[in-house]
Amino acid sequence: MSIAEANLDLPSNFTGLVKLFPLPNLVLFPGVIQPLHIFEPRYRKLMEDAVSSDQLIAIARLKPDAALNHNEPAISTTVCVGKIVTHAELPDGRFNLLLLGAQRATVIREIATDLPYRMADVKIAKTPQDPMD
Repeated sequence: MSIAEANLDLPSNFTGLVKLFPLPNLVLFPGVIQPLHIFEPRYRKLMEDAVSSDQLIAIARLKPDAALNHNEPAISTTVCVGKIVTHAELPDGRFNLLLLGAQRATVIREIATDLPYRMADVKIAKTPQDPMD
């Protein structure tokens, strides 16, 4: 798939609610496909929920000074909402997937839930118009 062929639009019923996948050393950009291997139980649940619903995951970069031993370390407020392009669930419950960066967004607030992973309400960033339009 080329970037020109990639559909970076989010679903028309997108509410701004996203599943957060915070990582210390990864920034996802719109138009980039990122392979991921999901092995932690809380993120396996995130994958199960994403696959069975909107197919979206927001990659959030952990702040450099975030305490990694803390349950919910601080994240950057700029995230990228990604679309699951393809995935494979392994026999032991881990996942391999390709995530396509779709839209930059700003975290408005994190949402308290009983889920093992983090959720947030985000506002999609406006993208500049193509000068050729």
